[in-house]
Amino acid sequence: IETALGPQGSPYQRRSAALQALQIARSEGWTDSRLGFSYFAVGRLSLADELDAAVAALANAARIYRTLPDAGIHVAHIDMQMAAFALSAGQPADDQGRSPGDDGQPGSGAGPAARQHGLGALWLWHGR
Repeated sequence: IETALGPQGSPYQRRSAALQALQIARSEGWTDSRLGFSYFAVGRLSLADELDAAVAALANAARIYRTLPDAGIHVAHIDMQMAAFALSAGQPADDQGRSPGDDGQPGSGAGPAARQHGLGALWLWHGR
């Protein structure tokens, strides 16, 4: 993870390190924040050149974090990444008016965590 998210290394080296972290998390059978963060790192480092893989990795990270207690701020951060990607692709919301990362369940998405942690701009964007 240090190599993946640190300042050293080429984009290829950093992405390879993130994929290695994900492989370790999977092989160890971790299902907690270690796996979620590994997916998050892969997603962030894949945005530039592998959009489908990036979106899938971020969605997996959000799914994992939604199962963990006190991980709302992590979900909000991932939702923000997904929203930025969707906005840049010209898709601000789905046909039901939900923003990216909002699975329609009460308390899901970025809104509740944004309010709890004082992230006013994210809360206003999320419309909650």
